[in-house]
Amino acid sequence: MLRAEPDGTSRTIFASGLRNTIGFGWHPETGDLWGFDHGIDWLGDEEQREELNRIEKGEKYGWPYIFADGKENPQDEPPAGISFEQWRRTSKEPVHLYTSHAAPMQMTFYRGDAFPEGYSGDAFVAMRGSWNRKPPAGYEVVRVDFEDGQPKSLEPFVTGFLVENADGTWGQLARLAGIAAAPDGSLYLADDSGGVIYRITYEGEGEAAEAPSQEAAGDQSAASSAPDTVPPQETLPELAKDILEAEDGVTIEVMSPAFQDGGPIPLKHSADAEDHSPPLDWGKVRKARRAMRS
Repeated sequence: MLRAEPDGTSRTIFASGLRNTIGFGWHPETGDLWGFDHGIDWLGDEEQREELNRIEKGEKYGWPYIFADGKENPQDEPPAGISFEQWRRTSKEPVHLYTSHAAPMQMTFYRGDAFPEGYSGDAFVAMRGSWNRKPPAGYEVVRVDFEDGQPKSLEPFVTGFLVENADGTWGQLARLAGIAAAPDGSLYLADDSGGVIYRITYEGEGEAAEAPSQEAAGDQSAASSAPDTVPPQETLPELAKDILEAEDGVTIEVMSPAFQDGGPIPLKHSADAEDHSPPLDWGKVRKARRAMRS
């Protein structure tokens, strides 16, 4: 992790040995820096577990030779003259571990007061989800419960984006990418596979409604999520179409001057070439009703 002045000068290494800390932030009470490491594939279904680290200036966190609770990486060896044990002794272990391949992305600390007492100072992490784990993991928002500035537990907070079909296969309703706290105390959760942003609010005590047509995997919490905008139905997985059809067919028309009607995708905007985002014109947007609750 690097630290630099806003203009890019004075760039220095703040901490090392972090494999892929995408989501990080400062605890609102203690000012401590916390981050979730995104582990690698190819070590099996149960490795590499995702790491929650307290990131301190000048510290080493093990990667690429040591990971999780002191495990040795079979794919790499320390530089000549340094043993795994020596590298382990100079590296800090994570404070908590989470399910391997859950794929933590963005993390935000909650500073609002719209959720029940006890949520202030907790962290929320958007888990994108595994692509080759059996069974799949992630596809959820995880709450990191902080007490007195220290993380005490990790638990699913918003679920229901992963469902098991009758034939034993799994359906993915979303690939989560980002999470942010709004000024009114709600949370915004982004799904970049469907182009949907969910607004998560607290509605008080009571049973949460289930998503229509499918049974959501995992426990349900007291928060609810609903899309502020809904992408065209033909771009969504079949399971998501079922939800939209059950919600009065809410749609939004998206157009782009970069595409010809019925023509191929221009190379400039193709993922196989330059992969530039095209300009978009949005039609009228109508809010969907609560399609999923968790």
